[in-house]
Amino acid sequence: MAKANVVGVGIGFRQRGGERTREPALVVLVRQKLPIDQLALEDRIPTFLDGVPVDVQEVGELRAY
Repeated sequence: MAKANVVGVGIGFRQRGGERTREPALVVLVRQKLPIDQLALEDRIPTFLDGVPVDVQEVGELRAY
């Protein structure tokens, strides 16, 4: 959550091509997905964390009502 653009983290399923797979992953929710070269080194999200796949999913701005 300390990384720029991250709005949430959870456990879910990896998405590929906009379709949900059955592969469990740590899901990192971001306002907007950006190309890796547009992110500062400290804001890049690893593809695996302690051997667990990480999937970045764009969700936009989250608001509580």
